[in-house]
Amino acid sequence: FGEQLTMTLSEGVQEIYVGMSGLHMASVGDLLLRLYEHSPEDFARRAELESLYRIFTASTQYSPLEDEAHGDEDMPGLAWLCEQSLSFQLAAAYVIQGAAGRMRLLLDAMRRATSAGVPMPQNYYSGDLSGEDLDEPEAWPVLDALEQLSAVREQMTEKTRRMWLEVVGDIFDALSKLGDKVRAQLLPLARDFSDDLLEKEHSFRLAYLEQVAGDPDDALHYYLINLDTAENLPDVSVKNAKLLWARSEDLGQVQQFVDKLQEEMPTSSRADVVQQLLTDAKARLATLNKRDQFERTAVSRWPSLTAPARKLLSVFASIKSYNGLAEVAEYAGMDLTWAGRHYDKLVELGMLLVTDKTFRINPHIAPLLERESQHAVIGRIVRSQGTSAVKQVFNSQREFTIYQVLLQLCPNHLVFPNCALQSVMSFDRMKELVSDDDFGYYLRASVDIVVVSSTTYLPMLAIEVDSVWHDTERQQRNDNKKDRLFAAAGIPFMRLRPVGSPSENTIRAQVAEHVDELVRSLRADLPGYDQARGLLEDLSGVRT
Repeated sequence: FGEQLTMTLSEGVQEIYVGMSGLHMASVGDLLLRLYEHSPEDFARRAELESLYRIFTASTQYSPLEDEAHGDEDMPGLAWLCEQSLSFQLAAAYVIQGAAGRMRLLLDAMRRATSAGVPMPQNYYSGDLSGEDLDEPEAWPVLDALEQLSAVREQMTEKTRRMWLEVVGDIFDALSKLGDKVRAQLLPLARDFSDDLLEKEHSFRLAYLEQVAGDPDDALHYYLINLDTAENLPDVSVKNAKLLWARSEDLGQVQQFVDKLQEEMPTSSRADVVQQLLTDAKARLATLNKRDQFERTAVSRWPSLTAPARKLLSVFASIKSYNGLAEVAEYAGMDLTWAGRHYDKLVELGMLLVTDKTFRINPHIAPLLERESQHAVIGRIVRSQGTSAVKQVFNSQREFTIYQVLLQLCPNHLVFPNCALQSVMSFDRMKELVSDDDFGYYLRASVDIVVVSSTTYLPMLAIEVDSVWHDTERQQRNDNKKDRLFAAAGIPFMRLRPVGSPSENTIRAQVAEHVDELVRSLRADLPGYDQARGLLEDLSGVRT
């Protein structure tokens, strides 16, 4: 090629002498940048070229990216690039922004290497995950990656396992800081990786997760391991261990704590601290034993309760919560002052067991209270304020007249005025059977008169009493909706419109005439068909 090279450099085309000083090979980063800059705009992987350049340059310069607000979520083509190379994925796990993204990429790289049976690339990951904070939405992809890694944990190579042990504590520490939902999903994973966490002296993390989301007995077991293995006395483990029994109301469980501490004390490297825990647990056990004995003997104190005190206790047994003692006093129908005195007595005698946030009836006297209140009815009266907004249940005299006629015609059935359609038609079925517009009308409409079976309590006949108000265009639309609703529900429905001032005999005769037509069109699949047919035949005087 002669004495010189024609080179296209960043500043343009230049002639470079082969022998001139300073001639050097371009860096890989420069080559990647050049590939990106000179790739066609329509090149399918152009965005991936840019991400490849940025990740490579950042990793070789040990300079994490700074402008990716949400980590790997905003890096174009990152998932595809990671699929092509585990080395690239580990490099990305070091430099991208967002601890959740770094954790996920690293966990996924270890899972991929283990599943494929290939060794992890060397000298790529040197990032620090300690002290990182996550929010709950970020946690779910990390938890998913942990679950997938857990499935192949036993097949890890030694190199992969060494990498895993370097980050296991930091990842579990970040996740365990989040809420109950995350901890509930994290706990079984902590159990799967318990050997790894213990190997790296993360027994406290296991203990804490068991305490807040799992088994209190296991929590104490890991706190004791932490006491034995920690270089300095872990005060937080001592404090948390005491909370295990301080917050427990279960006598049997606290006894198990005492037994465990007694078993552990002879072999513990910090026997003096375990002895302090044992003394504290025994004190709690003594308190619970005393309380349990007091609760058991409440039966012997039951006869000393006055009738008003038992009534107040019955009110507490029938409610789940209350807003102040005044509300309970009102339910019991007694003065607040006396209710307060009876309340104090119930607590003093151990009939009512109260904590800061809850109350419960002493289970040992519950059978006595149930027998005492078998025939009791707790009532609450809402008194009038001196105003009135009442009206008759009938909207017109004509409705009342037809109602009286039907009472005479149906002496063995129930006749109700102005019934909401929801009281005679199934909500769920009507929602399936009619349009949204008709269903909306069904929710707020009523019918003037309904005849109901006195044995099955099913509607057998509905009657609407029309008037001149039904001649408006709007009311006619509503009438059509009501007609469709009754047709869909399968309830015999009749519209009556008195003209002039018909007598009761005229109304009776014309009702029979219209009912005759209903009898002939009655559906055999109607619930209560036989009773409904018998009623309509009686009303019409027709026998077939």
